[in-house]
Amino acid sequence: MSSAVPAVNDLLDIRDIDNDVLPVGKLKELDLSYNDFPSIPECISLQYHIESINVEGNEIMHLGPEFASLQRLHTLNFSQVKK
Repeated sequence: MSSAVPAVNDLLDIRDIDNDVLPVGKLKELDLSYNDFPSIPECISLQYHIESINVEGNEIMHLGPEFASLQRLHTLNFSQVKK
């Protein structure tokens, strides 16, 4: 019996996103805008090809130190963050 990997749209909580949903190093852009997320999952820090992250309109106030390894990241949108 095999277990199906959920699609990102089927997830109920941002904390459910892991490396089974997002294979390591495959993601270039991530748009999490306007979802009331309190944080970005640590597994995103393993996306070493990521160039753009949009967290506009969420409750995300900071990134953890693990995100310092994202050397290709050139766009990070924190505009209209809810406080």
